Amino acid sequence: MEGGKRQPESELETMIKIKQHGITISLPIHDEEVVRMGDAAASALLLPASPGECVQADAGGLDLKGRLPERVWVQEMNMLAFVLTQFEEGQMEKFQKRVMESGTMHGGEMLNLALKYAFQITGAEAVQLNVFPENISAKQCYEKVGFVERAFDKNIFRYKDELWSRCNMIVSKQ
Repeated sequence: MEGGKRQPESELETMIKIKQHGITISLPIHDEEVVRMGDAAASALLLPASPGECVQADAGGLDLKGRLPERVWVQEMNMLAFVLTQFEEGQMEKFQKRVMESGTMHGGEMLNLALKYAFQITGAEAVQLNVFPENISAKQCYEKVGFVERAFDKNIFRYKDELWSRCNMIVSKQ
């Protein structure tokens, strides 16, 4: 996140677990980790044809699972997990309070709320992410909440016998 404080990698905790095609995936997960995961797990994450089951969703001790539908899209949940890792304790408390005041939200609504708080609470000017352009549903998910393509790195990851590119996307404070 640009302009916000990020916790050291060692302090990041798994916040969300999604079960997709019999495989449980812990989120957030980086591009490089996806490539190293192995074919079955990577396919479950990269090529979802349907939503996965939300097994766990936690935001600083608040169980978000009850605020989400049973079936969620992995890409939305991965971005939500990344945004939530940026919050400091006081910021997380404000987000938790707003979630508790809301009814059930689909992943995109919770992601929009998290982005709103990322801008308002952390003072971030922009949030960026990387996505494989071959992962069309993820890219569309991010575009739906306002991300636009900023950079494109061609053929930088090997997946099976293919070379995959990486698209850097950004959404700015409005």
